Amino acid sequence: MQLADPSAIRGILCSRDGSKCHPVVVSLPKAVRRQERVVEVVSLTCSNVTDHRNLVDAPSLGGIDHGTLSSVRVVNVLSTSYAGSTWLNLLLGAHSRMLSICEIDHMVKTGEAKCRLHGEACPLWSRFDMHADENPYVQIARLSGHRDLVVNNVRRLRVEQETAGIDRKFIFLFRDPRAIVASSLRKYPHQSTWRATMHWRRAISKRERFIRKQPADAVMHVHYESLNQNIEAGLQRICAFLDLPFEPAMLEFWKADHHPIGGNVGPLLAVADHQKLNLDVPSRHRGRTVRQVDWSHYQKSDPASFRDERWRQELSPAQQRLIGLMTARISRRYRAEA
Repeated sequence: MQLADPSAIRGILCSRDGSKCHPVVVSLPKAVRRQERVVEVVSLTCSNVTDHRNLVDAPSLGGIDHGTLSSVRVVNVLSTSYAGSTWLNLLLGAHSRMLSICEIDHMVKTGEAKCRLHGEACPLWSRFDMHADENPYVQIARLSGHRDLVVNNVRRLRVEQETAGIDRKFIFLFRDPRAIVASSLRKYPHQSTWRATMHWRRAISKRERFIRKQPADAVMHVHYESLNQNIEAGLQRICAFLDLPFEPAMLEFWKADHHPIGGNVGPLLAVADHQKLNLDVPSRHRGRTVRQVDWSHYQKSDPASFRDERWRQELSPAQQRLIGLMTARISRRYRAEA
C-alpha cells in the first residue's frame, strides 16, 4: 500500500465492544521510516492490536476455506544458491494441499507479481494485489485455495510470516558444495574457485544462524543427494514432518499446476516443456548480465530423478581438492545428519 505520508500509518481506533470507531494517524519512529518496506494498515483496539482484515469471498484455484489466519501455513525452504530449492519447491507444490511459490521476494525486488510459467495470464497472480492491506500470504492462500504455501529463502517478506496465527515450518536443504561451486562457475565463469567457495561458506553460515533461532520442532534438515537417491522416501519424511499424507503425484511434479515466482530455470523447464508453456528466462541477475547458458542438459534430463553431477567432469582434481578442504568441516556435519 502506498501512503501519501511515508512517516505515518492510518488505522482505526475502536472501543472495546467495537461500537464506536474513528480514524487515526499513527506516527512512526525515524528508525522505522528509514526501512524501505511496505507498511500495512492495522486496526487498533483500546486493549491490544487485533487483525480485522476482511477475507472477502473470491474464486480460488483450490477448494479449501481460508477465512482465518490460523488456516495458513508457510513452508520455508532454506538453502544456498544452486542447492535444488526450486526442485524441492515444485515437488512439494505437486501435493494437492500445497502451493509452490518459490522466490516470493522476487515480486518485492521487481515491483510486480509475475508468474514464471503463465505470465500475465496467470489465474493466480493476475488477481494478486501487491498494495492491498491484506497480509500477502493470507491473500495468496485465499486466492489459490491452498493452506500450505511453499517459499524459498525469504528475507524481504519474512516479517509478514510472523503475524499471529500464521504457522511456519523450515526445511533446510543442503547440497554437496562441489556441485554448487560448479554451478556458480558455470553461470559466472569470471570468478575464481576460491571466491565461489568462500561465497558458499558465508551463505551457509548465515542460514545456519537463522535456523538455530527457530524452534527445533519447526525445522527439518534435508540432504539433496540423499533425497535424489530415493525421492519417494524423502518426500514421505517431509510429508510426515508437515503432518500431511504423502501423494504419489508429487513424484511427477512436472504434471502439476504450478504458479511460481522466480526460481531456477532447470526444473521449471521440465514443467514448461511438458505443459507446453513459455518459460520466462531472465537475462540479468542481481544487476549483472547472465552468460547465455545451454539449457539442453535439463531438456535432455529425466525430470523423475533430476540428477546433476556435471561437477565431476567440469571441476579439475585440484579444484575438487580445494573445495573439499575449504568445506570439509561443514560437509561432514551434514553427511552425518543425512
